[in-house]
Amino acid sequence: MNLLTKIYFPFFMILVFAVKSTSQNTNCENIEASSYYIKANQFSKSEPDSLNKYLIKFLKTKIELCENSAINAHFDNLKLKTLILLAEQEQQKENYIASIEYLDKIITPSTFVLNKQYIPQKQIDKLYAINYIKLKKDKAAIQHLLPHTMQQFKRGTDKQIVEFCIELLLENYDKEFLIKEYDKSIAQFYTKPFKHQSFEDPITFYYIKYLNVEIKLGKNNFWVGDLESITNYIKNQLFYKLLIK
Repeated sequence: MNLLTKIYFPFFMILVFAVKSTSQNTNCENIEASSYYIKANQFSKSEPDSLNKYLIKFLKTKIELCENSAINAHFDNLKLKTLILLAEQEQQKENYIASIEYLDKIITPSTFVLNKQYIPQKQIDKLYAINYIKLKKDKAAIQHLLPHTMQQFKRGTDKQIVEFCIELLLENYDKEFLIKEYDKSIAQFYTKPFKHQSFEDPITFYYIKYLNVEIKLGKNNFWVGDLESITNYIKNQLFYKLLIK
């Protein structure tokens, strides 16, 4: 079983069943979009050009909003994964601008049926960064890497992203300027509340803005929240250690 089939087929079979079972009441068969996706899956291994052709047709076809939110979510999931796949393929073919155009669609709200769509932001930003580096636009690449240099909760910091981001920064900016601006951003940290459905009280997230890029630091249970504790926390992270090395 090829990669596309592994990723998409289980989602699609569930989706087709759901659509068939509710189509009489919701009027959301989306037959045209579904047919393009099925055809794309048929060519996923043998004919890459035909695969892309039908995936693009699938993306261009209007998806009708269903009463069943699970069906909407499945279509959005297929759209998201299709856009990522096409962006990766264009990047591999060295069509970096075309790859960026597919990525731009992912961050465009009107692309999806639902307003709330999970976006694998780190994966997307890595693709953006590679495209911009290949286009010799290092500073644009940095803008997409910086947000992922301080996320040390849950899955942990991506060491490669941090090291590569530092390398690009030092190639494009004066080191003293970078350190000065980083120290300034620490002193001007700020917070944002986030309401999570699992908790009664909002979670407080801490941020700094560095080179005009917002970087999330962590949650309020990691520190007291005063400048000294936040400064100590940041200066003990890999990014800062490499920056001043």
